Amino acid sequence: GKQFTILERENEGAAKAARAGYPILQGDSTSAEVLEEAGVRRAAGLVSALHNDADNLLVTLTAHSLNPDLFIVTRSVYPESVEKLRFAGANRIISPYELSGRRMATLLLSPAISDFLDIVAQGGPLEFRLAEFEVGQASGLAGKLIGDSAVKSRTGAMILAVRKHPGHHFDTNPDKNTLLEPGDLLIAMGTGEQLAELERIASG
Repeated sequence: GKQFTILERENEGAAKAARAGYPILQGDSTSAEVLEEAGVRRAAGLVSALHNDADNLLVTLTAHSLNPDLFIVTRSVYPESVEKLRFAGANRIISPYELSGRRMATLLLSPAISDFLDIVAQGGPLEFRLAEFEVGQASGLAGKLIGDSAVKSRTGAMILAVRKHPGHHFDTNPDKNTLLEPGDLLIAMGTGEQLAELERIASG
């Protein structure tokens, strides 16, 4: 449900995306001009998933310089590239080999839990979903304790975790005395309708 544009340099990849009906801009994503044409200055986020760490580093550095508020997720093949990508402006760095290794271990040890989390996080036949919301300055939740906010009775959604400040750990067991403040990040679970109502209240 989010607007996006795919940047693809190769003819075959661009044609495949076009046939699938995706918005596609053919060009070199390491180029500042191509990123500008794609709308990087007004974008909320960028995923750089090129095969080469050096190219991902260049995309990250260029995009961050054009839009310092851009949330950048990038791929890293080699561990020694992680710090360079972070220094260049990447907010999240994914190592496919490390991630796939953890994923395979989880599937082996806890397959049902893994399947459930996939469904609630990415969509599927279950009614419930996971979503994240930031408490806005004008939010009806700001300045209230979770117990006093009556989120569950007002929306039907359930707050699973609260992060008070960026970079801090999540409180994965917030109680009724947890104070909600502007800028807090909430992880909640509920139906699409319940989460939409919570988002409305949280954003103000």
